[in-house]
Amino acid sequence: MSKTAILMCTKNGEKYVQEQVNSILKQKNTKIHLYISDDNSKDKTIKIIRELKKKNNNIKKIYAGKYGSAAKNFFF
Repeated sequence: MSKTAILMCTKNGEKYVQEQVNSILKQKNTKIHLYISDDNSKDKTIKIIRELKKKNNNIKKIYAGKYGSAAKNFFF
């Protein structure tokens, strides 16, 4: 089975982040390693992601910082 590392950036995505993460983790024929970086969300995004991580060991790392833009978040 192949392995796939996915880098995901978030910011104030509480409305969609659970559905998005679940969709990524449901991929077949590959072992997903998901790394999530959040850019200082002011909503419940980080809380949702942390809860998902407790239930799924394919979420490898959560980074939380203040990057200031989507581009800087991706570069981090």
